[in-house]
Amino acid sequence: MIDRADLEPASIGGYRLRVYVSALDLDGQLLDLTDPKSIKLYAGKTELRAPYALGRFAASQTELAMVFVIQATSEYADVLRAITEAADTGLLEGLPERTQVAIVTYGDAVGAAKLGSLKAARGKMRQVGSEGAVAEPVLLDALDRALRLLKGARTEPAGLPMRKMIVVISDGRDRSGDRDRVTALGKRAGAAGVRIHTFGHAPTDVRRPLLTLGELSKRSFGTFRWLRKEATTAASWLTRFEQLRDEIKQQYVLTYFLDDPPAGALRLKTSGRTVLESLNELKAPAAGCH
Repeated sequence: MIDRADLEPASIGGYRLRVYVSALDLDGQLLDLTDPKSIKLYAGKTELRAPYALGRFAASQTELAMVFVIQATSEYADVLRAITEAADTGLLEGLPERTQVAIVTYGDAVGAAKLGSLKAARGKMRQVGSEGAVAEPVLLDALDRALRLLKGARTEPAGLPMRKMIVVISDGRDRSGDRDRVTALGKRAGAAGVRIHTFGHAPTDVRRPLLTLGELSKRSFGTFRWLRKEATTAASWLTRFEQLRDEIKQQYVLTYFLDDPPAGALRLKTSGRTVLESLNELKAPAAGCH
């Protein structure tokens, strides 16, 4: 899928278009798009026939803002430490130092949170603990809080491109039981450029609520990872968090140099070793200066 696109005047004249592309298989593994002749980007029905460079997000100097939404009910009491250790070691430790992070916990209410430094978040992550028994957790309220936090995220200096995401660790239960609200929230996140990456884990092995997490990820163009009932050690979570870290850092960035702004929605096709077509189309951005 096309995650985002930025357009700005190029120092050599014309325009520089950067397109951020997430290419993953159903298990979350990175797909190989490194064959330069395999990628075709279209604006409307017209293929952009212009020189481009293929890079990675880690080298793009694009800002990153991330909110963790973590279920802190009694069902998670025995596994929370394993989760937080793995999230710190497998994900946070490998992110760019300038990453902004917030940690939202929830049970029968949503905990206070704000975006802060990566260093501060790493300290808070290992302090997350169970808040006790809760019959009806408020997952969707916690996600609303996360979206508001990301809406207020700012770059320094102002106006730099920013990638935004929510990382959810949950069994999928929510007090409202409102499927329409789930779908609407996922669509709202997707429209705002926020990807919801969910880690579904049901310690009681009640699996049906996990569908809520899948719907949130699908509608926001994020990913869903299911960790089975027996996933109670840090090692069992570590691989999945490392996978998300790689998904973030190794995201493809296509940089095109154009004479004129692209006209029409952007979509991607590939050929050769890996044959793909993007799940979404993205409106071509207006030119700005960063």
